[in-house]
Amino acid sequence: MFFKEYDEILSNLSKFFKTNKNIYETATLFDQLSLTQDYDNPFESAIAALAQFGALQCFMKVKDTAKTVQTAITTARLFIKTAEYNFTLSRCIRETWAESLTDGLHCYRVAADLLKANNKPYIATQVLMELGNVEQKFDFSHSAANTFEEATNVIISGHAPLPLLFNAVTAAITSYNKVDRFDLALAILLKAQDHFFDNNSEWVSPSPLMKRQYHDLLLYHAILLLMTFNHDQCLEYAQKNLDPDVADIFKDLVKYTKGHLLYQLDQIIEKAKSTKKFSPPHLALFDKHLQLISKVVEHGFTNVMS
Repeated sequence: MFFKEYDEILSNLSKFFKTNKNIYETATLFDQLSLTQDYDNPFESAIAALAQFGALQCFMKVKDTAKTVQTAITTARLFIKTAEYNFTLSRCIRETWAESLTDGLHCYRVAADLLKANNKPYIATQVLMELGNVEQKFDFSHSAANTFEEATNVIISGHAPLPLLFNAVTAAITSYNKVDRFDLALAILLKAQDHFFDNNSEWVSPSPLMKRQYHDLLLYHAILLLMTFNHDQCLEYAQKNLDPDVADIFKDLVKYTKGHLLYQLDQIIEKAKSTKKFSPPHLALFDKHLQLISKVVEHGFTNVMS
C-alpha cells in the first residue's frame, strides 16, 4: 500500500509543469505518507525516510532553504536509525545497512552544504558534527576526521561560537588518532590555535568548563608534538605553556621516547594517569604512542636477529 501511494505521488512530481503551490501540496502528501510508518521502529524508519526524501525533492525544486534543511536532517536521521540497527546486528553483512547509511549521509551533506552556502556557520557546524559522529559510529574514522576538520574550518571562517571550535577540534584529533594520522591532528590544532590563541584574554571566560577546554588543547598540542617526533618543540612548548610538574612529565616522555626505553615510558604514562590532569582522550594518545614505540623496538629487534 505504501509503495503504491509513493509511486502515485512521485509521478505527480515528475509531471512537466508544476506550480510552486502544486509542489508544496505534493510535499505535504509525501510527509503524510511518511507518518503512516513508525519513526521509532528501525524496520519502518527507512520506509518513512523514503517518503521524507520525496518531500525533500519538492522543497529543493522550489528552493525553500529552511524546509530543505529541516527535511534533509529528518530524512538523514530516519535512514541512519535503520542503518545503525542493522549494523549492530550484522556489521559484516554490508547489504543490510550500507544503502541506508549512504542515503543518510547524503541527506546530511545536502543540509550542511546548503547551510554553508547560505552563511549559517553555527547550524552548519552542528550538522557536520552530527554527520561526523555517524561516520565514527560506523568505523569510518578517516571520513569522520575529515568531517570534523571541515566543521573546524566552517567555525573559523564563519566566526561561530568558540565552544563549538573546542568540540570540533577535539573530535578531529580523536578520529585522526584512530587512523594514526597524528600529523593531520596536529595540523588542524595549529590552524585552530591561529584563530583563538593570539589573545587568550579575549576569549577565555571565567567558566570552569572553558578553562578546562583551553588547558586540554594545550595538552593536546604537547602530546601531538611528542607523537610526531618534534621532540625539541615538545619540550619548549611544555615548559612555556604547562605547569612545571606536567612539563616534567613531558621531559621524561621525550627522554625515554628517544631512547626507546619501553618500561620507563610505560611508568611515566602511568604517572601521568595518576595526576588526574589528563583526560581520557589524552591518555588514549599516550597509550597509542607507547604502542607505536613498541612496534619500532620490535621491528628493530627483528632486523637485528635476522
